Amino acid sequence: MLSFAEEIYLMALDEESGKIVLPGGEATLHRLLVGAVLCEISFLDRIDNDSQGIFLINTETTNDPLLDEIIDTIRLRDRRESIYFWMENLLPEASNIQSNVITSLIDKGIIKEVDDRILWVIPSRRYPVIDNQEVEEVKHRIERLIENKEMVPDPRDAVIISLIYASGMLKRFYSAEEYQSRDPRIKQLSTLDMLANEAGKLIHEISVVLVQTGGAYRP
Repeated sequence: MLSFAEEIYLMALDEESGKIVLPGGEATLHRLLVGAVLCEISFLDRIDNDSQGIFLINTETTNDPLLDEIIDTIRLRDRRESIYFWMENLLPEASNIQSNVITSLIDKGIIKEVDDRILWVIPSRRYPVIDNQEVEEVKHRIERLIENKEMVPDPRDAVIISLIYASGMLKRFYSAEEYQSRDPRIKQLSTLDMLANEAGKLIHEISVVLVQTGGAYRP
């Protein structure tokens, strides 16, 4: 099973070019990845959240050094903080999260690394998809859930929908008319997980600013 962060990264990736395709670009992606990691830690029963914020419930190791490092950061704060607080304060970890996701997906044979040069000088990397089975599986799950209004979502799928809905990513997969007709169902699904929903609201607000300002955002 792929992690939240891995599924988010794959859905944000253009399969052929290996480039990120998101409103707000990598700045939005980084916030999505931070939100995804917080949700992963929540699903591992290490943190919980209420109206007052996120709090630690278990310091036992996850056997994932990156997740354990973030849990330790939350532990050292030793007080409840809002999802907004942690989304912003963990943002410096986003590049490390992205690197870990890319390495994991390469090791699993899902994407490959391609080195290019812009104007034959500036190095540039992209990660086209080798095996799109995982990508299609994620998309199929999400699309089936959106199309079938009687279907009860798996809790993990509810998290994915909350995060990708907030970023505007879902609009890539539907025409404007199709998206409009599905929007009520998508909104309903996006509110089912409290942590993901709150993270999603923040991601949406920031991604709008990033698009309007050409990538400039200051909290």
